[in-house]
Amino acid sequence: FGSSCIGFVSAVRAHPLATACYAAAMCEVATADAFVQGNQALALLNTGAYQEAEPLLRAAVDRMRGQVDDQGREISGLLVWSKRLMESLVEQGKFAEAETVGKKTLRTFEERWGLADEDVLDVKCLLAESLWELKKPRDAAPIANAALEGFESNLKRGPEHHMTLKCRALCAVLLDKLGRMRESKDLLQSARAGAAAAEERAETRFAQGGRRQSDSERRGYLKVEAILGKLPVRRTSLGDIVRQRMMTKGTTVSTEEGETESEYASTLAAESRRPSKCSVVSGC
Repeated sequence: FGSSCIGFVSAVRAHPLATACYAAAMCEVATADAFVQGNQALALLNTGAYQEAEPLLRAAVDRMRGQVDDQGREISGLLVWSKRLMESLVEQGKFAEAETVGKKTLRTFEERWGLADEDVLDVKCLLAESLWELKKPRDAAPIANAALEGFESNLKRGPEHHMTLKCRALCAVLLDKLGRMRESKDLLQSARAGAAAAEERAETRFAQGGRRQSDSERRGYLKVEAILGKLPVRRTSLGDIVRQRMMTKGTTVSTEEGETESEYASTLAAESRRPSKCSVVSGC
C-alpha cells in the first residue's frame, strides 16, 4: 500500500498542473515568510536599529529571490526588501555592499518598472549615495540626477518628500565635487528651504490635531542636513571680492585709480598675503 501511495503522489506531482500548483504554493510560503521577516526588520529600521535589521532583511531577500510571477519574472517583493536592505547597509556605512545590492536590484527591476516606480527611485538614490561615499562622484551624479527628476514628478513622492529632498541634497554635493558650483548652490538652497518648510508644516499639522511626523520622516529630513553638512565651506572667491568692490565704486571695468580688474585682483592678493597689524602687534 505504501509503495502504491508513493507512486500515486509521484504521478500527481509529475502532472503539469500539479507542478504549477506546487510551485505556486511554495512561492506563497516563501512570500509569507519574507513578509514576516521583513516586517520585523521594518520595526527595527523605524527605531534606527539598522544593524539588527540587516540579517532579517537578508533573510527576506533570500526568501524572495528566485520566486517568480505567472509570467516568469521575479516578484516585486524582492524589490521592496532589497531597497530596505540597502537602507540598512547605507546607514551602517557598508557602502560597497549597498552598491552591489543596488546594481543587482536595478538590473532586475528598472527596465520593467522604470522611473515611474517610487521603490526603483529610492534604490537609485541609495545607490548614488553609496557611490558618492565610495568617492565615485562621476558614477553617482547621473544616477542621482535621474532619480531626482523621477522623484519630483512621482505622485507618491513629489518635490517635498524627504527622499526627494535627500536626493536634491545629494545632487548638490555631487555637483560641487564636480566643480559645478553655481548649480550646486541653487540645489543646496532649494533642499534646505524644502526641508525647513516640511518641518514647519509637520509642526503646524500636529498642532492642529493632525498626525505626528513619523520616525522615518524625521530621520529623512535630518539626513538632508547631514548630507549638506558635508559640503566644504568655501570662502568668497577673489574674483567675487573684486567684482563686489568695483561695483561699489560704480564701475565694472576699472578702479578709481585706473587699475584693470586683473591688476586690482593682484593688489588684493598681495594685501591678503601681508600680515595684518592686529595679528603682528596683538596676536588677535
